[in-house]
Amino acid sequence: MKKVLVVVLMVVSLAGVTLFGQWTEIDFLGMVVERANPTLDTAHADAPGETGETISEVSETDTIPKHSEPAVSEPAEEAATDTTPPPVDPVPDAELPIPAASDFELTGTLGICPRMTVSNAPETEEDLAIAGYEPFVQAEGTVLLAVAPTEGCVSSGMGVRNGRVHKGLDFRTDDPGMVYAAAPGTILEAHYRQDYGNQVVIDHGEGVFTRYAHLASFAPDIAEGGKVQLGTPLGPMGNTASYSIPVHLHYEVLVGDYDTPAKSFGLTPKDPFEYPFVGTP
Repeated sequence: MKKVLVVVLMVVSLAGVTLFGQWTEIDFLGMVVERANPTLDTAHADAPGETGETISEVSETDTIPKHSEPAVSEPAEEAATDTTPPPVDPVPDAELPIPAASDFELTGTLGICPRMTVSNAPETEEDLAIAGYEPFVQAEGTVLLAVAPTEGCVSSGMGVRNGRVHKGLDFRTDDPGMVYAAAPGTILEAHYRQDYGNQVVIDHGEGVFTRYAHLASFAPDIAEGGKVQLGTPLGPMGNTASYSIPVHLHYEVLVGDYDTPAKSFGLTPKDPFEYPFVGTP
């Protein structure tokens, strides 16, 4: 019966084309095909055009991004990693060197000077003591340096001061005392400059250096090329320079490559309080 119906419809279709030509929109042949195979997939009616786009279905469990920008897939072979360097932890049980001078005291407290406006002061407690203070810091993760290589209080921190960058810490005391080496090392500079007065620069290894400026004079045996230990006396605190300044110690921590034409002035100043404190054992 189905075959007879197909033949009849084909005859009608050919007759329609012959009688009406291009004036008819009746798709007799399509009717024949659809009748002959009613299970034919007609989803092609929703297919994209000639642009070559593809349509992807979204299930009920899929999450649609809220932004309108297309997602960018990362290469499968390269997993995303956190490039932030881990913080340097303090070393409370570090074996610290013994000071060469018995009168170089490693006190457990240090404060900013009272009755003074201290530029770039570190964080302090109510009694002006520096918060979390320990007598040493771990510079560049390797070198232990004394934070306060002299007696007194901090009269200026590191940072912009009076429109210029102050490259170190200043220490003052009522009775000017001795300045000591902050760690073992080799003296690279020991001479007078108009800006720093009598100054000493020490190489502590691992690209870490310290500078001590405005000394009243140099202690005996302090000369370029000499070796020092933690607590070796360098000279008394002073106010040497080509301009008038109060008696104090200007103390710098420097890192980098010393072997450049600029020597110590080609190094990078670092704020000692940005390093982790290290306690005594």
